[in-house]
Amino acid sequence: MPTEPFLNYNGRLSEGPTYNPSNNTLLWVDIIAGKFHRVRLPATSADNYTSQEKKQVEQSHEEFVIPDEYIGVIYLTDDDDVVYLGGKRGIAKYVLTTGEFKYKWLFPNGSKLRSNDGNVDPEGNIWQGVMGSFDYGPIEEGALLKIDTKTDEVTTVIPNVLISNGINWSHDGRTLYWTSSLDLKIYAFDYHEGEISNKRVFIDIRAVYPDVESPEPDGFTLSESGDLFTAVWSTGTVAHFNAEGTLVEKFTLPAQRISACTFGGINMDELFITTANLQLEDPARLGENVQDLGGSIFRIKVKGQRGLLRPKLKLSA
Repeated sequence: MPTEPFLNYNGRLSEGPTYNPSNNTLLWVDIIAGKFHRVRLPATSADNYTSQEKKQVEQSHEEFVIPDEYIGVIYLTDDDDVVYLGGKRGIAKYVLTTGEFKYKWLFPNGSKLRSNDGNVDPEGNIWQGVMGSFDYGPIEEGALLKIDTKTDEVTTVIPNVLISNGINWSHDGRTLYWTSSLDLKIYAFDYHEGEISNKRVFIDIRAVYPDVESPEPDGFTLSESGDLFTAVWSTGTVAHFNAEGTLVEKFTLPAQRISACTFGGINMDELFITTANLQLEDPARLGENVQDLGGSIFRIKVKGQRGLLRPKLKLSA
């Protein structure tokens, strides 16, 4: 397992890794700092990047700052320089070339809530997890929302969720997987044309971390074969489960707070992992603990797996 970061970015709460295949870039957010980032990946899929390739990645690093915002998730569009961002009060359109940030869809109880993880369903709608903003912490108004990008209707799919987290669809689009972090569970639902049913526990994280007080599942990603890779907050690990929900392995990293992961790279077999700093509440102390590299971005070459691409929004949405 890597003992050094793929990118030694000294972030606070790095999250939401997102791969864009059309320009071979990796994007991620730093939630509390109100930033998101983009780097260009090498046109290779080697087990390890060369020193020159690492340097090129570092030189390509772009940082986009949105003042007075919390950015929880990035939604790609069919224009590489336009994204939608989950922010404090809703989903906003952001133009990378000009810095224009404008809300399009607003959340209910927006003054209390902020965006967490989200994704786009097979019909092109946004499914957005919202939770209590940093001034409130986890609150009962948290929920999983669905935003119809054609009608602009915002509906609550799952109410009263303290921390709604990772959400993804199976390769055939028939199953939705969703994380409720403080339940310590990843759930599965039958999915059909924007509707879910038959909720069941797919993975009980407590069962595979019996000695950890609160092993909270965070952001996760799926492979074409149905394997699931999830960050597990406060454990320093990413857990790999097969399509039946059985633990295959754990990847251990030199950061306690693992926040999310996604597949990327030209062969979609590189797992990129975001982490959070132990001092995320106090930016003056970032990097104080040299033994914990939280905030950095890590990369693991995964043998025998290819990840699923995240759907893109049409810019007309």
